[in-house]
Order: sequence, then structure tokens, then C-alpha cells
Amino acid sequence: MLDDLFEEDEFDHIESEEELEEAVQEKMEKYNRRPQELLGGLAPLEMGRLLYTDWPGPESPVTVHDNLSDSEANDVQFVHNARILLETAREEDGLPATNAGNFKRVVVSDFLERMEFDPDRVEDIYEMNKVINEQNVPPLHILRVVLKVGDFLELSGSSFQPTSKAISMLRPGRAADFLKELFLTYFKEFNISYFSRGKDWKEIQDTITYTLYQLSKFDKNWHGKWEFIEPLIIHVIKTKAEEENDDSLDYYYSSRVLKPLEKFELIESRLVGEGEFYEKDEEYRKTTFYDRLIEFDI
Repeated sequence: MLDDLFEEDEFDHIESEEELEEAVQEKMEKYNRRPQELLGGLAPLEMGRLLYTDWPGPESPVTVHDNLSDSEANDVQFVHNARILLETAREEDGLPATNAGNFKRVVVSDFLERMEFDPDRVEDIYEMNKVINEQNVPPLHILRVVLKVGDFLELSGSSFQPTSKAISMLRPGRAADFLKELFLTYFKEFNISYFSRGKDWKEIQDTITYTLYQLSKFDKNWHGKWEFIEPLIIHVIKTKAEEENDDSLDYYYSSRVLKPLEKFELIESRLVGEGEFYEKDEEYRKTTFYDRLIEFDI
């Protein structure tokens, strides 16, 4: 991007070193404030604030709101399932764990019946497994790990126990706080490439604020999969993928960004077309809830 910033012989008329420094600084300041197509319409200074300030925070352009009603926050699928897990752990004085540190099958079976998961996926789990262990149910396994990473659940002896932080979040009036904490835990602390096939692509999580910002600019219409994903990918990742001949960015973003955002009901997807499910096309759209939870001040 800087290759075309200075024109040949641009500063030949300047005689003093001081004037040259001032001219270069003025040119750089204008450049850093000018929106760049390669930066998704952001100026370099705006991109810097978005990527390199701790979010959400007083210096960050990102706000994650915690002013939703209890009923609205509790209706979010990921929050709903997290509450079931933690409330059950509290009421039953812990959830029994295997020696490997997973839920025992009786716990898995109970949660499969009571939690909100994709019905088709649950049906597949029952059809493909004679016995169902925790890791046979990826959304439950990921939920438990996220709760552990966020200090909501801990393994104590032979059972999982809710922490004092979790008990606090289960109180009336804290549902919006709980939603915010779960969202930040998922996208900031939890490794979003965990339990996912393929390369680690740490850069996807490192630039998640750019992705969330670009998503905020979408309208409420349905969009094809790549039409929806492509604007969310920062240019340095596109460049790296091209250099490494990696043509799987659509998979990495759909599995590590879009699917988690669906769990928080910030986007939704559907299949369109004729034939079996694998013959149909995926479409995505941003929900109205997105702009109520996440706000940007660039």
C-alpha cells in the first residue's frame, strides 16, 4: 500500500532537512487518515485501533452491550444451554466426570434431551454412535470447554462444579452480563480452531474485530456463502492463503466464525435449492440482534 505513496521527485524542491521531515510527516498523516479499499474501507489509523486495542474497552471502537433483558439474553441458544449445564451442576452438586475429564454418558444423554441443538445433527449423532460419549457431541463438548476457559466450570475431584463466577451469573438480572461474558470468552480466550479440521489459522482469531466490523456493515438480506464470507476476510489472510495455495478459507470461516456466531444468534443460515442437503447451497444473513449486541464507533 505504501509503494505508491510518494511520487518520484516529489520533494526535490525542498532544500532543508526540517522542511523535508515536515512534508513527509504531513503526507503520512493524510495517508493514515484516508480510507483504503484494501483495508475494507478503513483508514490505516482506524484499522490500527480496531485490531490493536483491547476490546471491548475505553480505547477500543468495539462495544459489546450488556443492557438486554433477562428473557432476551436467556433465549440465545448458547446462553440457554450454558444455563442448563450450570444450573444442573449446581442442583445436583456436580456433574460426574470420566477419568479422561469429560462428562459421563449419563450426563451427555441428559443434555442431549434437554439442550437446544440442531435437530438434524442430534439425529445423526444417535444414528452414527452405538454409545454416545461427550466428544461424539461436538456442540456439548465445546460448550463445556468454553465454560471451563471462562472460569464458569471447574473439575473438582470426580465431578464438574460451577464456580462462584457462574453462580453469580445465574442470578436474576445477570443474563445480559452472562451473554457478554460468554461471547467474549468464545472469541477472545477460547481457541476457535479447537475441534476443527485443517490448519490452525491463528490469524482468523487475531483479526476477529475486523471480521465483526465488516459483518456489522451487512444488510439484513440473504447472501450466498462466499458472498457473505469474502468481505469478512482481512487482506493479509487472503494474501497468505494465495501464497500457500490454500483454497479452504470458506471452510475455516464458516466453521470457526459463522457457526459460532449462529450459536449466539447473531447470524442465521439456510439451505436453498433442490435435491439432498449436500446438493443445496448455503445462504447467510445478519440478524437484527447483531446490531443490538455489538456496536462500532470507528
